[in-house]
Amino acid sequence: MSEKGKPDQSTAEAEPKKKKSKLPIVIGFVVLLLLSGLIVGKVMLGRHGGKNKGDKARVEEEVGAKIALDEFLVNLSGGEGHYLKITLAIGVAKGLTEEKIKEDNAPIRDAIISTLCSKKLEQLATDTGKDKLKEELKARINKELGGEKIVKVYYTEFATQ
Repeated sequence: MSEKGKPDQSTAEAEPKKKKSKLPIVIGFVVLLLLSGLIVGKVMLGRHGGKNKGDKARVEEEVGAKIALDEFLVNLSGGEGHYLKITLAIGVAKGLTEEKIKEDNAPIRDAIISTLCSKKLEQLATDTGKDKLKEELKARINKELGGEKIVKVYYTEFATQ
């Protein structure tokens, strides 16, 4: 019986070893699937805008009147003789009238000129630089006006030399 017991014990011992050897593989596979899912989710959110997509729709809804401003011609920073010729339009918050914004024409133009004169040609050469300038202009004008009156800045002309 001891001889029969030994094969039974070796068979019994072999079965748990097989289960233990499969467990790390299964756990590793599950972890791999989870990580892959997280990476794919992050990439998909990044491509489609994720949270930003809703923000853009909200901003477009809040834009009221769009007011064209006169042309700006400024020397760029750096002392190399470069200049910027730009024409802008500003999108104001809903509820504000064009007349109300035109009352603040001087502070608006001052904020724009100050911001533009501080830029170098290299900063305005890329799309990213131009987008950043829009955000800076919006923030500077809103600071001068004392509130979130300007929602969006649009370029209608943009030339550097």
